[in-house]
Amino acid sequence: MSQQVASELPREGTEKRTAEKRRKRAADDYVRHSASQTPMIDKAIGYVFPGWGRKRAESRAVKRSYDALDFGRDRPTPRKADPGPISDNRASRSRLLDDARDMDKNNSFAHGVVNAIVDNVVGGGIRLEARVKTSSGRLLTPMNEEMESLWEEWSRGVDPGGNLQLWQMLRLAERELWVAGEVIIVYSEATDRRRVPLALEIMESERLAALDTGDFGSNNLTDVGQGNKVIQGVEFTPSGSIAAYHIFDQHPNDALNVAQTQRIPASRVAHLFHPRRPGEIRGTTRFAPVTKAFQGLSQYLDSELTKARVASMFSVMVTRGRGRQGFALPSTGDATDALDAAGNTMGYVAPGMILTGNVGDDIKVAGPSISGTAFDPFVTLILRMIAAGLNVSYEIMTRDFSKHNFSSIRQSFLEDRRHWEPRQTYLVQTFLWRAWNAFASAAFLQGIEPFASMPFEQTRQVAWITSGWDWIDPLKEKQADALGIKVGLENVKKLAARHGEDIQQNIEDLAEVKRHYEEKELDLPEEIFGGSGNAAETEIPDAKEAGGEEKPAGDDAAAE
Repeated sequence: MSQQVASELPREGTEKRTAEKRRKRAADDYVRHSASQTPMIDKAIGYVFPGWGRKRAESRAVKRSYDALDFGRDRPTPRKADPGPISDNRASRSRLLDDARDMDKNNSFAHGVVNAIVDNVVGGGIRLEARVKTSSGRLLTPMNEEMESLWEEWSRGVDPGGNLQLWQMLRLAERELWVAGEVIIVYSEATDRRRVPLALEIMESERLAALDTGDFGSNNLTDVGQGNKVIQGVEFTPSGSIAAYHIFDQHPNDALNVAQTQRIPASRVAHLFHPRRPGEIRGTTRFAPVTKAFQGLSQYLDSELTKARVASMFSVMVTRGRGRQGFALPSTGDATDALDAAGNTMGYVAPGMILTGNVGDDIKVAGPSISGTAFDPFVTLILRMIAAGLNVSYEIMTRDFSKHNFSSIRQSFLEDRRHWEPRQTYLVQTFLWRAWNAFASAAFLQGIEPFASMPFEQTRQVAWITSGWDWIDPLKEKQADALGIKVGLENVKKLAARHGEDIQQNIEDLAEVKRHYEEKELDLPEEIFGGSGNAAETEIPDAKEAGGEEKPAGDDAAAE
């Protein structure tokens, strides 16, 4: 051990002892200076148990060092004890959902921002791309095309009635995830004549019975598994896994008859929600942090609109001369005009009307004063606060692009896309993958090719192409993409997926375009095909002639 290290060890111990003395001295000073404010119980504890009293004094001193723990007059709201994720959701979810559905129906900003989010996350849907390959890595194109064709045929009507397309169900699911915080998808066997007998039913979260059993209160649920516990309609096994969901057979608020709960196994239910706290069982509306701001903005806008309407009207008050019968206003034209409390006829005024009064009569204009200087900044501030609470940009929130320059708007959209992409991933992993597995299993049981003759692991060789986004400056973005490909940071497959395109389909389309150019004996565009002209295709020599071994027929032959 060096002398330097050895010399520092006693110094370290001295510093610790000094800090301990300083801490005890601060606690003693706090006790001495705040003796008049110390509760009687603390005084009694300090007298009988000095050590315990000192610890309580130290704890009180630490709390007072944080402004957030100061419960003085300037604290805006009293601190509320957190009841925990399950109790908090149980007590608040229903009332928050009522407010959220009302805002979605009646508030233009709330309805519009949800529409914008759904357009960006789902758009026209999320497409399937089959990528089944041979053992050597070659794509089985005919098989992939057949799988995609079956999926597209089934996607045209996925609900039990066959009226709701898959992309529409995706949009409804994303919308419910924002408005209600959760959505229910129930899988069942289709009863119509569709080739793959699978049906998906989307349900609002109100149909998931918010009822409990066992230690949590009511016992009016039936068919609960032995030893299981139901919390907010979700049935758990003793090990904590989800066994079933208790769902109303119809919406409890618009049912003509009393809604009855049904126990549906968890294998048939997809419960979609984004948990915001560990331990949450049910989702909460995303409008919860901005509900008061939305309601306050609506009231303010209604008041301003009413004030503007009143100010735009010519409202008058007649001051009569002493002893006169009154100022005569034109009647309403009705057979019996309305009378005021004094029995005078209630007249009316119209745009451009000229009134003639008598000597001693006077007219005073009654109207609110309008000042528009503070209106726009206030509304903008509230909308920015709402946009921050919903984690969207101000431009997406309001469709107002006049307040920022090109760079700031582009940065806002990039931040929005970072928010959209995880939500797209969530829909793919929790909704589409599960629907695809159920679809493949149903097709296998029906003996539908190619699913009937392929292992289940092979059906997992698919990818999902989400909706792409248009670029703000297409030229610069595509130049950046080309540079990324050139230096190896990007590849055309990922870039095509980012734009919502299928690279394999693009290649097929380019091959078809090239064939049409050659049939018409036209020069190929240099930008696309390198200006290769109409040269004949180079024949591939036979494997034996090239000096190689003949390749045995197998999976690769099927890929052709």
